Amino acid sequence: MRDIFNQELKQLGSDLETMARQVATAIERAAESLSNGDIIIAEQVIDADERINDLQRDGRGTWPATSPPSRADATPSRRFPSRSWA
Repeated sequence: MRDIFNQELKQLGSDLETMARQVATAIERAAESLSNGDIIIAEQVIDADERINDLQRDGRGTWPATSPPSRADATPSRRFPSRSWA
């Protein structure tokens, strides 16, 4: 039982490291996209974010146990329903 726990804990740590590296890369690329006004890099960052979220949902990065917010949750109309952003 302890061996299984230790293996799972080691895998969880490895998965978390992988996800953290991917997030760090995504942040760097997002900053690059903003600095240069590069829409192609921005779209690549969005695609990478979807893959990072998939890792979390697939159980290959199950911490935290809750699902990440969707893009719809981050839109101004969702965060600030009383304001019109149109």
